[in-house]
Amino acid sequence: MQLTKSLALELARYKIRVNALAPGYFKTEMNEAFFDSDKGINYIRELIPMRRLGELHELEGPFLLLASDAGAFMTGSVMAVDGGQLVSSL
Repeated sequence: MQLTKSLALELARYKIRVNALAPGYFKTEMNEAFFDSDKGINYIRELIPMRRLGELHELEGPFLLLASDAGAFMTGSVMAVDGGQLVSSL
């Protein structure tokens, strides 16, 4: 996150925007056995307020915002796409 902010400050004068996505848990080939198990299901229910894994297509909107002119005035932003996990400790 700090690298994103630092680069955003350095490169803004050159009209280069630097932003990042901070994804939460998404099922992949590497972790699907765990998340399909009872232990994995309970882990998600306890840890993520939305009580589910993200789906890869749910990264498309935030990515397009950051990459397109719709986010033209954004730089140094880190977007959490995590089902509320980041704020769950509040």
